[in-house]
Formats: sequence, C-alpha cells, structure tokens
Amino acid sequence: MTRSALTKIAPTSWTSEGTNLTDLAVTTMSTGSGNGKTFAHDNSDLIVLLNDTGGNATYTFIAEPVPSVTNLGGSITDPTVVVVTAKTHVLRPIAGIRQTDGDVYVDCDVAGKIAVLTMGTQA
Repeated sequence: MTRSALTKIAPTSWTSEGTNLTDLAVTTMSTGSGNGKTFAHDNSDLIVLLNDTGGNATYTFIAEPVPSVTNLGGSITDPTVVVVTAKTHVLRPIAGIRQTDGDVYVDCDVAGKIAVLTMGTQA
C-alpha cells in the first residue's frame, strides 16, 4: 500500500452551532510506514487524531526533507504524537512537516483515525 489522499472537512459541512467532535467523520488509517494519509498543508487547519484501538497509537508526521542537513550526513527526526486509547488529540500542522509537494504525510502504527478540519470562511 501507499499513502492515500485524505479529504478535509470543510466549514460548509458544519452547522451554525459548530460541529460535534464525537460525531466527526474520521478516516481509519492503514498501518505501517508509507501507508498513511496525505493532505495539503495549511497552517489554519486542525488535525484531529482519534484512538479507539485498545492501546497507544503513534502517529508519525514525516519531516520536511532539508538538503543542507542530509548533504552533511545528518537527519531530522520525524515528529510523533502518541494518543492513548480512547482519547482524541487536536493539533495544527507545523511548517516542518510540509513536504516539497506542499502536502503533509502522516503514518500510524495501528489503525488510528484521522480527520482534518479546514478553517476557511463558512459559506
């Protein structure tokens, strides 16, 4: 398998009262390195990580390649977020996870859930 595109949840699908996170349409991720999701990087988005697997879920955001570091033989550690079972974690995408194609790549070691809320203006 390879990473697949994730459809963001747009403000037009929210009600005037907002959206209930417990009813959020989340996507179940395939497990393992390179099998996760990809979506366009936007600093105003909210990434929602949900773990209902029965153990910890480690989400790995693939760090942006930095040629000046790799040319010197160095490497950058991919940021990870551990979500304990039955918990939901919300974060914004940081600049360091924006790939050269403008996307964010995220993998998970278990069948964790993910959703991305776009924060644009409501129509």
